[in-house]
Amino acid sequence: MRRYLPVKLAERVAYPTFKGSGLITSIAHAEGIVAIGEDETLTEG
Repeated sequence: MRRYLPVKLAERVAYPTFKGSGLITSIAHAEGIVAIGEDETLTEG
């Protein structure tokens, strides 16, 4: 299943904006949406 993640951009790096249950607020503050494929892994950094 493909997932979509709202993100903000900083110095050519995309950071997720989703925090908690405020999905609408996260999307409103996002600068873009990233599609995450089934075989891709998210890392923290």
